[in-house]
Amino acid sequence: MKNKITPGYLFKIGGRLLLIAALTALMLAFVYQLTAEKIAANAEKEMLETVEVIFGKGASTEEVEGDFGNEVLNVYKVTQGGELLGYSVKVVSLGFKGDIEMIVALEPDMTCKSVSVISYNETPGLGSKAADHSFLDQFVGKSGVLAVKKDIDAVAGATVSSKAVTEGVNSALAVGEILSGGEQE
Repeated sequence: MKNKITPGYLFKIGGRLLLIAALTALMLAFVYQLTAEKIAANAEKEMLETVEVIFGKGASTEEVEGDFGNEVLNVYKVTQGGELLGYSVKVVSLGFKGDIEMIVALEPDMTCKSVSVISYNETPGLGSKAADHSFLDQFVGKSGVLAVKKDIDAVAGATVSSKAVTEGVNSALAVGEILSGGEQE
């Protein structure tokens, strides 16, 4: 004797699956609501700590509003005692294994002051070397649109990661071009 699958049985099973999926979605939404503010506060704190390391203690920041492109997450004007120290630009770029988040500090003349990679998931020993100071220091003092091989030496075996970091720095330098063209000091 064979078991027959009836439409009623399918609706019963489908209804249970729908209920489970809906409850799971509600729980995820609830957890997200509980943690969203804390995650944003931690990201802000991380940004300010990085700014302090780059520009020194006592540096204050003011967020700059604007449409700088999808890669640009935050832009901060950094001052101390009313004097412009530069800008801090948080950008994200697609690497070999996922997003690479970095903070690019710009001098008042909109050249690159420093690059700090704060989050990445690149291949250990290869792509992860694109987060090393030996690679990132190549960007210091540069401006304009940079290219791997022409302006920047890629990490051996990690061309995709090297290009991703370069694209992130280019996004920050583009913000600098926008700010220098539109800001009066």
